[in-house]
Amino acid sequence: MTHQRLNIALEAAGAEFGDLLQDAVARNRALDEYEERRQDQIKKFEESKAEENNKLHAELERLTTQYMSRIQANSDQVAQEQDNFRGWQKRKQQESLRITDAATFCVPQSSGAPANANSLAAVLERATLPRR
Repeated sequence: MTHQRLNIALEAAGAEFGDLLQDAVARNRALDEYEERRQDQIKKFEESKAEENNKLHAELERLTTQYMSRIQANSDQVAQEQDNFRGWQKRKQQESLRITDAATFCVPQSSGAPANANSLAAVLERATLPRR
């Protein structure tokens, strides 16, 4: 619109150019104030969410530490059980040797027997053979 047409429209509406400018300035000021309030609100919202995230992160760290401790404790228990089992296997082997030695004493070895003739299986096999 040209300046002349704008003046005609303002006169027809009973408004003055100065009033229009004051209204424009007031509206612009209101928009600026609203923008500032919204920026403040968003800043406070961001701060509260950052604080919440910090709390959640701390809780996550605490839970992670707690669960890692439990996982380590479980791994330690498994290792202990494996050590106990290996110890038992060693004691079993020793006991098996004592049993074999005792059985060998009771069932003498025949002449020309192979090298593994003193294994418990060989001794038990000899014990079950008919005696001549």
